[in-house]
Amino acid sequence: MKTFIKLSRIIILLILIGACQGPEGPPGKDGNANVQTYIFNNPSWDNSHRSITIEMNGILTKEVIKNDVILVYIKHKAADYVSLLPATVWCQSHGVFREYSCDVIPNFLEIISFELDGSRTLYSELAPVDWVKVVIIESSNVSTYSGNSNKPSSSKQALLDKLEKDGVDINNYYDVCVYFGIEP
Repeated sequence: MKTFIKLSRIIILLILIGACQGPEGPPGKDGNANVQTYIFNNPSWDNSHRSITIEMNGILTKEVIKNDVILVYIKHKAADYVSLLPATVWCQSHGVFREYSCDVIPNFLEIISFELDGSRTLYSELAPVDWVKVVIIESSNVSTYSGNSNKPSSSKQALLDKLEKDGVDINNYYDVCVYFGIEP
């Protein structure tokens, strides 16, 4: 009798488990396994070059630069906003606008500050930086077109087009963080 009761309970449990299964839901948004984030806290300006040079040995390879989307964001200590580089940046601590460029070369990232007249910003006028964040979005495939096609000519452009189609404004740091599940 005890065996019968135990067997009955197992059968009922299996029936209940089977009844709890519903139809499969829609697929979720892709994870961020193909997104890498590098945060450089308190980077300093180099006095002689008047730039911030960040070493990214083994990360910024020629292949990454050619194929993947690289977004560089900067936040000043005296500002509540984040800027995608290159950009015109409001340097609140100095009360001026400056042009920031960002050169991405194998193994290095260089940020340069220019005055609006095109001259390099003096070292004494460079605004302190809270952090620089580099977001590398790996392209999942490479599509190459020949001729005069209006289709994307690189996987990098295809990825940028997808982000735009999905409503992600890459100029908005927080949009990118939400979309890829990155901690702001």
